[in-house]
Amino acid sequence: MTTTRPDTTPGGADDPYEPVFTPAPGGARYVYNHRNPVGLALILLAPLTALGVILYLHDTGSWSRGELRDAVYGAAEEMNRAPHVHHSDLGYAWSLEDAVDRQPGTPFIGASVHRGTGPDRTAYTVTGSGTSAAYCLHVYEGHDAAADRSILHVSAEDGPC
Repeated sequence: MTTTRPDTTPGGADDPYEPVFTPAPGGARYVYNHRNPVGLALILLAPLTALGVILYLHDTGSWSRGELRDAVYGAAEEMNRAPHVHHSDLGYAWSLEDAVDRQPGTPFIGASVHRGTGPDRTAYTVTGSGTSAAYCLHVYEGHDAAADRSILHVSAEDGPC
């Protein structure tokens, strides 16, 4: 069905006008009109754009071995440099996870930090989706006498705890 452009007369000599959106059967919603060049372009571009976004997010959401290693060692250095408030009763997994995720170049899906199950309860294993690599962070509480506050000493090593 063609309609005339709204500002022309029905019997005018202007070319037919197809709207970009047309009412769907039932009239409750509108759909792209494939007879309009813009509507056809939207029909083709919308799924291609969605596919591109999904592929981009999938690619940037996975860790590589190097990214995870750099983030873990960077987090250990950051935790040693600056004082942090921690509640040792809750463990340090959340603080360590936040420190790893704050490192530059990390994927938007964060790393997983879990307390080790062995005899060393100060060890935390760090893993990331997309890689089989695992790293170990050891956390020890100390005391800064000059500032009269507790501080953390964090060391990183390759391999799980």
